[in-house]
Amino acid sequence: MQKFNLVAATILGTSLSMGLAAAMPAAHAISLIPQQEGEITTNLGCVSSTCIDTTSMGFSVESLNYNSQFGGSRLFVDKNGTANSWGLGIKFKATDLGTNPDATQYWYRPVAIESDGSLPETGQLEVGRFLFNFDKAYEEVSLDFVDVEDSGFSGILEVNGQSISTLLNAGPNDGTQSLTLKNVKSFVIQMGNPGKNYGINSSKFTTGDGVRLSGLAATKAVPEPTTTLGLGAMAVAGLLGLRRKKASQIG
Repeated sequence: MQKFNLVAATILGTSLSMGLAAAMPAAHAISLIPQQEGEITTNLGCVSSTCIDTTSMGFSVESLNYNSQFGGSRLFVDKNGTANSWGLGIKFKATDLGTNPDATQYWYRPVAIESDGSLPETGQLEVGRFLFNFDKAYEEVSLDFVDVEDSGFSGILEVNGQSISTLLNAGPNDGTQSLTLKNVKSFVIQMGNPGKNYGINSSKFTTGDGVRLSGLAATKAVPEPTTTLGLGAMAVAGLLGLRRKKASQIG
């Protein structure tokens, strides 16, 4: 009988630990966009006067190749309404010719660079593919894409090393489209496409479709197995202690 009670207490303790975790208030989403303008340090390094190392925020960014006529893109944090001149001749105007997001927010802005190092549109062709790799897994990661006007190019290509190819449909000029990923340790994102001029014949644009990322946020981290087991053990210990106390009172 004692053995049965111990098993029952263990099962109940596990249920209680899960219930306690579920009852905890959900953490607010954490923004993963640095609140300053500059270049994100990636595997390409950084050529700008202001380099932003995201490892202190718990993640790293790797630039990936996406087209034989291009090298890896560089990634910047930009805020509309300010003009900036960065390295390699990259220049951002205060008002862009195409994508003009909310001036009160910071945005991830890719810069397409041709394989010979030249800059289309002086760095204002917003196209790139990047791997975001987190130090820990998150229950949810939300992404807001701005100015996707060409279907089937921009979106998420991979999550946790597994191909998923979730691509967005064309939306209105300067419109925002959102995606939410579950249990994320890493993801690969594609922003924009270079257009028909670079052999993308299925694109409806000759000069390409530039896209920015206006929102990147994560909810609470996925609990470590040891943490969950620890909560369960604490609940079991409490139940067994309560049983012993009641038994001593009866005696």
